[in-house]
Amino acid sequence: MGIRLSSVILIAASVGLLSNCSGIRLRQPLRSTEYDWRLFGGSETRTNAAPQFLEPPLKLVWSYDASAGFGPSALSAKDSVLFIATLQGELQVISIKDGERLGWVSLGSAIASAPVVDGTTVIVATADEKNNVISYDFSSARKYWKRTAGPVESAPLSVGRLIIIATLNGTLLALDRDTGEERWSIQVSQPIRSSPASDGERVFFGCDDGAVRGVNAITGNLLWTARTGAAVFANPIVIDSLVIVGSLDSTVYAFHVQSGEIAWKYRTSGMVYAPAAGFEHRAVVGTAHGDLLCLDTRTGRLLWSALGGDAGGVINAAPLIVGNIVYVGTLDKQLYALELSDGALRWQTELPGRMKTSPAVFGKRLFIPVENRIVLCYRSTSGEE
Repeated sequence: MGIRLSSVILIAASVGLLSNCSGIRLRQPLRSTEYDWRLFGGSETRTNAAPQFLEPPLKLVWSYDASAGFGPSALSAKDSVLFIATLQGELQVISIKDGERLGWVSLGSAIASAPVVDGTTVIVATADEKNNVISYDFSSARKYWKRTAGPVESAPLSVGRLIIIATLNGTLLALDRDTGEERWSIQVSQPIRSSPASDGERVFFGCDDGAVRGVNAITGNLLWTARTGAAVFANPIVIDSLVIVGSLDSTVYAFHVQSGEIAWKYRTSGMVYAPAAGFEHRAVVGTAHGDLLCLDTRTGRLLWSALGGDAGGVINAAPLIVGNIVYVGTLDKQLYALELSDGALRWQTELPGRMKTSPAVFGKRLFIPVENRIVLCYRSTSGEE
């Protein structure tokens, strides 16, 4: 695998700034590795894909009880540490190696999305109306800065030195990563539940008004607006110079990143709530009907379909591509592993709860959050870790 699960140590410590709760203090800095999953979707493009191989069948290594539920996304990973955000307002930190809790901090209100892990800080957005975007410095166990953005359900995005936040008040704003100062904001008429994505120059997001928008990442200037037929809850992914996103009108759309012009669209059998996963000219999309579809990103052509009907339950969380395998969980408590090339089923296991939260991966470990407050860690039964 090329990486060792190092013995990074965190300690829980009392911090006067955070009354009646514990803190997270890092004794050693977290190393940057090629396997880091430091924000929802794995990168600013939100493609939910990693190049390493994680061959099924998998075996359960550990399970962790977070004592609270999870939002649409909850997990980020860096070095040997897994960060877990809960709807109870806690940010929990556990060891990737054995699932032992290393520390936690209460941040007040529900956290519905995965944090951004950046250097020695972790940036979290909560459902509070005020002071709800928080930069927590885990080298000193203190809140570094906090800003008011409005209630947030989507995941924060890191683009260069900016943190992009989308709110249920219909605001998209950019904050300075180091100070929390606002750099720009734009306002739309309806809530934004879609987590923004970026190609490094532009930021893209869906909205309850059925539109997908592209804005300049540096200035916040609106570049284009494209329309779908219904609300867009899923976040877009950026792949092959396209913005690909599903809508509640049961259609997957691909828009050109520069112009917003439609490249193609594909009608599915059910509404699309979950983000797609994208890798090597393929976009994998799950639907509320339980179908898992693989589309050619260049043409929109259907390459294969799997699950669906009596064979699969509602897909409410993003698929995850790890090398040549697609992992996807369903609301009927099943976790599947399929070949990316042709959709052939390679492995299946029953989960202890419904899967409504998107998974994450670090190296050769797969993390699955399920509805009954549990995070499961799987690894391959063959090969070195």
